[in-house]
Amino acid sequence: MAVLYAVIMIIQVFSALTHCFGEIYSGAWQGNYFLGIRVNISFILPYAMGLNLINSKIEKRSGRIFLYLTFISGVYFSIYEEVSTAIVTIAVLMLSLLVLDSYRYNRRFLKFVLILVIIFSAGFAFIGLKTDLFTWFFVNVLNEDATLDGRTILWEQVFDYLKGTHWIYGYGYKHNFKFTISWWFKGDHPHNEYLEMLFCYGIIGLVLYINMYMVQIRQILKNNYKKIVNIALSTMISSIAMHISSHNYMSIYPYICFVIFMNINQLVVNSDKD
Repeated sequence: MAVLYAVIMIIQVFSALTHCFGEIYSGAWQGNYFLGIRVNISFILPYAMGLNLINSKIEKRSGRIFLYLTFISGVYFSIYEEVSTAIVTIAVLMLSLLVLDSYRYNRRFLKFVLILVIIFSAGFAFIGLKTDLFTWFFVNVLNEDATLDGRTILWEQVFDYLKGTHWIYGYGYKHNFKFTISWWFKGDHPHNEYLEMLFCYGIIGLVLYINMYMVQIRQILKNNYKKIVNIALSTMISSIAMHISSHNYMSIYPYICFVIFMNINQLVVNSDKD
């Protein structure tokens, strides 16, 4: 599976360079590549990196080759197409892995920290709208405008549209609302997975979504291989951070990755037997 993800990343770069596997333009300005529009690289990049990092620990030589190909392809495409979400995501993954590998940690304490990371990420939009706390980061680090290319405008519309009991159960996946940025975007999502969960499925859906991450984290922490645990958790952290400005819960790539992570202990044991 790691090799498949690596191959998809390589094809994505080939698609961008040659305009194969898709039309050259999906609109007046945006390229349409193997994975769709340019930002769709985020749908697979962190999971491809996570799986290939683990594969490089199990299959030493061949695993490293595919890891390098995945990393180079993903970073090259993200920079080539200026996909800031993907660039930040891969930076978060590598930084998280560096921190986890560098320190001994109590797993209960780490679990508590990860829960705080999830809560912070889920509340990021609300905090960002109510304060100017992240404006400096948007402008000076991400090289974006203070609205994150208009995303904060979409986030405000979520709170404008939500009324009454819909806060509890949402408007459903096939709602009729449109989130609009006048100069470039009109769609059915607010470019934030947590707000999309809140809008479509209400507080109930958002809590269940967050709980999904917590179940995965608990399962990963049962693993006996620290290096594997660190890679899986780093991938999870990067995914959690990425969803602040993107959405991919309807994509199959993260779920395949998470199922593997939740069963990684058995997979590693079977690999050792081989």
